[in-house]
Parts: sequence; structure tokens; C-alpha cells
Amino acid sequence: MQADFTLSRDQFIAANYQLSARPRRMASAIAATFLLILGAIFANGLPLPAAIAFFVVIIAAGVIVLFLAGPQTVRRRYGKVYDRIESLHLPVHCTFDPEGLTMETRKGRLRLDFAKLHKIVETKGFVFLYTTPTTAQLLPKAALGEEARRLLGKAPVAR
Repeated sequence: MQADFTLSRDQFIAANYQLSARPRRMASAIAATFLLILGAIFANGLPLPAAIAFFVVIIAAGVIVLFLAGPQTVRRRYGKVYDRIESLHLPVHCTFDPEGLTMETRKGRLRLDFAKLHKIVETKGFVFLYTTPTTAQLLPKAALGEEARRLLGKAPVAR
């Protein structure tokens, strides 16, 4: 089985956004706790309506930062990474076999044996092949045929 793809800037950003979702949730929980503690300190002694309004403003500010500024920061950061790393722009040719897959570009070749992978994670748009607990190669699902996805689903990965 074979698959060919060229990773677009938007695909690279979307994949990294998915990969960074868990740390973002943790950072959001820490920031929300900090804002509530800060709000409790400053609201101490205020009349009840003013304290409620103060907390609403604090929570609204947190939501704005989380849902508006956060994604833009990720988009900007990973967009710069994509622009800087030339090899991300190259067409990739993948060859699948029961033991693993080979990814080739004009700059080089990478062999990934399924038994040596840490895990395989499938999302709506991508398949992430983790070579370590924190490092993954990504494959756009749209580039993979049904047979390749079935083979990846049955791959014997190391745990």
C-alpha cells in the first residue's frame, strides 16, 4: 500500500493544535484557579453586587484569553515553525507493509516499525504515530486509503 501527501501549513497547524490540547487544558485550569483566587482577594469587602460584577468581568476576561488569544497564539507559533522548516513543505511518499511504514521525501527516508512505536492515535483529520511518549509523525487521514488505515488500526505497537 502507498500514500502520497504534501503537508499544508493549515494541516500542520491543525495537527499541532490537536497535540497541544491537553497542555492547554491544564494551563487553562491553573489560570482559572489563579483568576478566582485573585478575584476573591480583590472582591473582599465589596458589596455583593459589585463582587458579583467583579467575578463576571474576571471570568469573561479568562474566556476571551482562552478562546480568542490562545488559538491565535498557537496558529502564529506553529505557522512560523512550518515556514522555517523547509522539509515540511516537501511531498511525502509512504509505503506500508505489515511490519511498518517507510516515509520518503527528496531529503531522506524514515522507517517506522510498528512494534517500536509508542502508540498510534487517530483523530478526525490525522493519524499520529508516536515514536516516543511526546514525539509523533503525522499522516493526514485524507491521504490514506482504507487498507492503510485498517493496517494502522491492527498495528502491534509497543506499550
